[in-house]
Amino acid sequence: MTGIAANGQPALAAYLRGDDGVPRAHAIQVLTFGGAGIARIVSFNDAGLFPMFGLPGVAIPADRGVRHRPAI
Repeated sequence: MTGIAANGQPALAAYLRGDDGVPRAHAIQVLTFGGAGIARIVSFNDAGLFPMFGLPGVAIPADRGVRHRPAI
């Protein structure tokens, strides 16, 4: 996930890794905080929003070339 801001609120850009292992744009999630922490999360599941935040549609993973074992 990548940290961004939307409407003056903290937000996250979420990428989902496809069957081919490539992480692609998935959702922008906007966080609203209250007295006890996160009060609400609004998720915009629209990859078309990523360019508005200057984000790529496909992310290059930091662990490129490293294979992970599934958790047991």
